Amino acid sequence: MPIIDSSLPGSWQDLQIYVANILSEIGLSVTVGQTVSTARGEIELDVMAIDETSLEKIRYIIECKNWEANIPQSVIHSFTTVMHETGGNIGFIIARNGFQSGAIEFVKYTNIKLYSYIEFETRYLNVWFQKYFLVQLGASNDSLLQYVEDIGSRRDRRVASLGIAEREMFKILVLQYKSFGMSMCMPGSMLYGKSQMNVPVNCSVFRNKINSKFPGIINLQSDSYRGILTELINVIENITLKFNCLFGRNIFYPELTDYILAKEKDA
Repeated sequence: MPIIDSSLPGSWQDLQIYVANILSEIGLSVTVGQTVSTARGEIELDVMAIDETSLEKIRYIIECKNWEANIPQSVIHSFTTVMHETGGNIGFIIARNGFQSGAIEFVKYTNIKLYSYIEFETRYLNVWFQKYFLVQLGASNDSLLQYVEDIGSRRDRRVASLGIAEREMFKILVLQYKSFGMSMCMPGSMLYGKSQMNVPVNCSVFRNKINSKFPGIINLQSDSYRGILTELINVIENITLKFNCLFGRNIFYPELTDYILAKEKDA
């Protein structure tokens, strides 16, 4: 079963896009299908990624093989030439399934790595979770956190301007959602007692922990981390909307008022 994405790539183009998305989401500069000039002529690269933060601008050359059969050693030989002619520092061949034994043996002492797509997801799961999953979750949770955190002078001034009934409703909302809103800042700490964690390869472990922690608030169903992220963001947005509607707008980001009122009308 896939880990980050909800399904396996259906075509070689999908495989390129899936791989490119993950590398881009961890902070690499990525191009798909780029044509580069070499001494032997032009070569089209499936995926090229550059680590702009590294001193040497490390260049990854990635070839994607969405074959039913395992990849033979002859493919590795050809890719070695591509690596040499394009100035690649690290090469990946990512296959739908796997590789023949001769291919695996051939790359042992090279700068080429061989992964099935599931192995590729597994290798990058932790860094993707830290650099993308948590960043996206934190951004979506920003307003909710400011509504429920213990100290918030700006929020408290707004609350004081509400009527009696609205102030009581605000207290009820805070009581109901404070733990959830605070926890979404660092779900690793909430679930595992530490901010940096080894993310479970089986996302159902992570999903079930969150579900059991917040029954009645959340009921995640997704079988992938990308799906879980989408579900969590949707829940956070819906809870935040309750606070926004109480004040008639997002008190932290007033420019979102039209969007808030439109969502309230559609609800």
